[in-house]
Parts: sequence; C-alpha cells; structure tokens
Amino acid sequence: MTTLTSPRALSLTQQPVTRPQVTDLRTLLAEAGEDGLLRNHRRLLAVSHHTTAGFPDRVLRRRLGDDRARLDTYLEALAGLFPPEAGYHHDRLQLRDELSSEQKETEPLNADAHLSFIGGGFTNCAEFAAGPGGPLEERPLWFVDFDGVYRDRDNTEIRRTRRTTFVGYNGEERVASAELEVPVPRGRVALDLASDLVSTDPSGGPTIPAGALLQPILEAISTHGVTHGRIQLHLHPEERGAGLTVNEFEALLMTRDLVELFESPLRWAAARQAGNALLSALRALRISRERRERLRDRVLARPTPRILRLRRDLRLPLLPDGPPGAPARPVQGRYQSPILVQWDPAPAGVRRVRATLWRFR
Repeated sequence: MTTLTSPRALSLTQQPVTRPQVTDLRTLLAEAGEDGLLRNHRRLLAVSHHTTAGFPDRVLRRRLGDDRARLDTYLEALAGLFPPEAGYHHDRLQLRDELSSEQKETEPLNADAHLSFIGGGFTNCAEFAAGPGGPLEERPLWFVDFDGVYRDRDNTEIRRTRRTTFVGYNGEERVASAELEVPVPRGRVALDLASDLVSTDPSGGPTIPAGALLQPILEAISTHGVTHGRIQLHLHPEERGAGLTVNEFEALLMTRDLVELFESPLRWAAARQAGNALLSALRALRISRERRERLRDRVLARPTPRILRLRRDLRLPLLPDGPPGAPARPVQGRYQSPILVQWDPAPAGVRRVRATLWRFR
C-alpha cells in the first residue's frame, strides 16, 4: 500500500539534442530515481522555467490525446506558420540594445519559438492527476522545447540546459481571490503584469507598477501561511480580444512581432504552405475532414487572431522561500513575465482579471 505524503517539490534538468524536442518527463523522473513522486501524491504540477519550452495546455492535450504522432504533426504545422529566421524583429540583434556585443554573438534567433509557444496553446505549468493507478502510469507527460538547440554566429552548436520543477500534492483549496481592473495604456498590445507602469486614474495621472494590483493576493500568501500552491489569473468571461501568457517581455517581440501577428497571423508562411499547415494542425486536433477544409478556406480568406490558441488564464506556482515552513513566493524563470496580450482595444481602457490563490495539501 502506498502512503500519500505532504506536498513536495524537486527540480531536474536536461539538455535537448534536437529542435524542437519532445520529452516524456516520466522518463526524466525515473532516471533520477524520483518516479515515486507520481505514486506518493494524487496530483502533480510540472513547471517550466523557460519562455520557449513548456507543456501543451489541458485543452490541447485533450485534443491530441496521447498520440505522439499527432503532437509531431501539430508541431510541424506550427513550424509552417512560424518558420525559423523569417525576418522577425526580435531576431534583429543589431536593434537589441539590452544585449552586449558578446551576448549578441550567442543569442539565439528564436522569435519563431516564442510565437509558437504563445500562439500554439502552450503553458509554463500544467497539472496532472497522479497517484497509485493514476493516468500518469500510462499516459505521457510531454515537455515541448521549441529551441533548446541552436547555432551561434560562429555556427557552433549550443545546447541549452532546461530546468523543470515538479510539485507533488494531494489536493488544493482556494484561500483568497480578488477581482482586478487592469488599466491597459492606449495602443498597447502587450502589458507586463509584473512591472509595466499603469495609471488607475482614467484621466491619466500617477502611475504604479501593474504588479501592485496583485498585492492583496501576494499578502494573502503570508496571511494564510501558504507554503506550496499557485496563483491563477483568469480573464473575466466577458472579456474578448485578449489573452494571458507567461513569456519573455522583450520590446521588439512585444511591440513589433506580436502586433504583426495579430494584424496578419499567416504573414510569415508562404501562401501554399499556410494552407497545408492549417490542414495539418486541424487534422492533428482531430477535426473532421469536411470541417477542416471549410475552416482552412475561411481562415485563408480572412485570417484573424481567432485562429491562434491563445490562453485565457495563466498560473504562477508558489514554493517556499527559505527553510521548510517559510511562506511561499512565485516561481519564475529568469526571463519569464506574466503578460496580458490583446488584439482588440480594451473597453474603457481596462481589462478585468480574476486572481485566485490556491493552497496545496
């Protein structure tokens, strides 16, 4: 008989060998001798610390089933819609003032990977049922790395080290929630919910970091003694023309490439390739032949951001900040930011977001 234990977290690393690469993380856990994490807890939260590597979200996993061939077909379709080195602004390193000359020599040209992650239905963390006899004994735990291998300016192959944190737990309870009104400056397509400056005064006036809007939820972590858990941000059901993601808030990616993506989602794919890529993606998602051909023709006639699989929620995992029992803090990779994106203007310049704090048991 297996005894279920208290929440536990561990981190493992890997180095991919292909671009893109799909890994069943159950294998990574088994090789590290940590597959007991799946047996000793009813739930598992898997967390990527990266902006171009993560997990198919729940809807995408359900659409793909457990079929690796379908996932590969879907990734090939995304590569057709977002081909590598297709003239993206993010890849014009001479314009990236935040990079030193030395960094520009090794910086990957990976705008395609960012756009595939944002527009393809991928997330920085995913939840799974676990425990004795649970689905993960039979079903894969896919981790998709869009650009773990690349070549620098000297054509030297670089293999990146990817880190995943696993949190085993047995259940969760909601301990606090708040309805947020997030001001979105006029003309903005993307807003960093952690550090962008916004004004809560409709007529302008003093600005505050957008992250300050989350302060009641952050304070509730200590108030309620949360040591393991998550913060979930979810767009209000009536919000349209917007999405949420965790990614890199790089200026050219957010103010140029994302704008162009929303204006013309098929702009980087050749006309014939776009049609084939759309058909492949719809086939991988198990859309019937008659319907997918109809959808392809409609999209090619009038491509809109609706064809993208932009998410309406995001999750920020919480782990202890210090010795056992210490209050938790949000876990984010070096370049990860919670981001609100929109392709239609926000009514009255405000987006409504519900923030919820969950405690793991």
